[in-house]
Amino acid sequence: MTQDYPCSTLEEKINSTDVSIIGVAHVKEFFKRHENFFYDKISCSDAIMLEQPVGGEFYDSKFFGELGMIAHKQKKRVYQADPVNTPSFCTDFMQGGLGFILISSFDVQAALGLYLFLGSIPGSGIRYWLTTEKNDATGDFTKIKNGYEFLMYGDTDYRNLMIAHGIEKICTETKNIKKLA
Repeated sequence: MTQDYPCSTLEEKINSTDVSIIGVAHVKEFFKRHENFFYDKISCSDAIMLEQPVGGEFYDSKFFGELGMIAHKQKKRVYQADPVNTPSFCTDFMQGGLGFILISSFDVQAALGLYLFLGSIPGSGIRYWLTTEKNDATGDFTKIKNGYEFLMYGDTDYRNLMIAHGIEKICTETKNIKKLA
């Protein structure tokens, strides 16, 4: 992580490909504040992989679209291995609804309900609120408490597993990519 970049970054080697996983806030203002950082990361990479935003493709998103444009101008490949689709999204909201119903039972089932609810997309907002704080100097949010991972399992986790699988697939099956961001 660079001193002026507020989110976590992870550098790994997968099947002789250098992989950079970069934490972000999915808003255009964050992109604008750190545009030079993203430009440099993309410049040093052979290709990039982006998350699929909810409700569209990466190029429809103000944040991911900006990253895609940098890659396009530099003639870099853009990959997307993130399954935001109606069945997984609906399943996640049903998980959240069931969790909420169980929480309201106020008995032993409430603990299971809390776990289910916090693992859903609606619950992720609460998890985020409980485990982050805003840096007044930069306006960025940073993780302040552990426990976020313990309080969840839902669509976000499924998506993360599919993204990891996509990264691994690119690193093992695609030739001429030595650096992926």
